[in-house]
Amino acid sequence: MLGVERILSINTVGSLKEYIEPGRFFIPQDFIEFTKSRPSTYYDGENNKVMHIDLSEPYCPEVVSILRDILDRRGYPYSEGVYICTEGPRFETKAEIKFYRSLGDVVGMTGYPEVALARELGLCYSSLCTVTNYAAGISKDRLTVDEVFDVVKKMEEKLVNTVEDFIEHPHTREKSCQCAEIPKYCTVK
Repeated sequence: MLGVERILSINTVGSLKEYIEPGRFFIPQDFIEFTKSRPSTYYDGENNKVMHIDLSEPYCPEVVSILRDILDRRGYPYSEGVYICTEGPRFETKAEIKFYRSLGDVVGMTGYPEVALARELGLCYSSLCTVTNYAAGISKDRLTVDEVFDVVKKMEEKLVNTVEDFIEHPHTREKSCQCAEIPKYCTVK
């Protein structure tokens, strides 16, 4: 309704890999979702309507490319990979993290369902994650919310710089991706 065509989501995540250190950025390339009670579609079966949306490339490649360009130009370290989304609000157990670690690179609570909802609407979507901590069982210390907020505070200027650069980037308004076309090829029953 507002004419939005592109969404840049900002998330905090815990690292599942030692080489993805707290204090760096992360750009998801794919996700695995372990949530339980979040509405994840605009087509919930009402009036017998269900949409089968293609999520083989859930994040807009153009927006991801813009983020890479910005982070590279600024010299901000980042990693890419698979985002594991959990229900929250509790942190994960050591056993859960051991399992998630075999599947992905970071874990968070806020990366889904927005990515799927944006795809249903044909919107370009990507996420810029701030790695705030190592996940439970990887870190030697007990995880606290204070630790997360401390790293976010330290990363605040870099995050603001990146968002401002994204808004001003010359390719942010140029669209040649296929994101808007994807819903046209999906089945709505």
